[in-house]
Amino acid sequence: MSACPTFLIQLSLLFSLLWSAIVAVCCFILLPYPGNVIGGCVGIVFFALSVCYAVVIWKRVPFASANLHTGIIAIKTNAGCILVAYSMVLLSIGYSLLWMTAVVGVYDITEGANNNGMNNTNSTQEEYNLGWGYLFLLLLAYFW
Repeated sequence: MSACPTFLIQLSLLFSLLWSAIVAVCCFILLPYPGNVIGGCVGIVFFALSVCYAVVIWKRVPFASANLHTGIIAIKTNAGCILVAYSMVLLSIGYSLLWMTAVVGVYDITEGANNNGMNNTNSTQEEYNLGWGYLFLLLLAYFW
């Protein structure tokens, strides 16, 4: 990666162009259904935006490659950053699993309290008042 950072950045820009062109062509030609015309138009819009972005950014590729090369050297000299990054990813996966368990628990408790343990198919919407306050606090705890 440190041997050719300029090539990698240019390749990623060209890949973005190619991918949006492939999406537009697939929507227009390979899947000719009426709903895919909208997808083809969206593909053309993203292709045009990708072309504009690539044209504007192409002259800044040497600066970006110098930044990439500097970052790679910094990571190589301080390998502890990699250990910290992977441990944070593992911790965030564990916290996400714990958070999802809490959300399911709050949902089950508030739904069970609203239904009083019975499944009634003739129930109205007001019987399904979830604990929105609890769910808001859980969302706050997850994203804060």
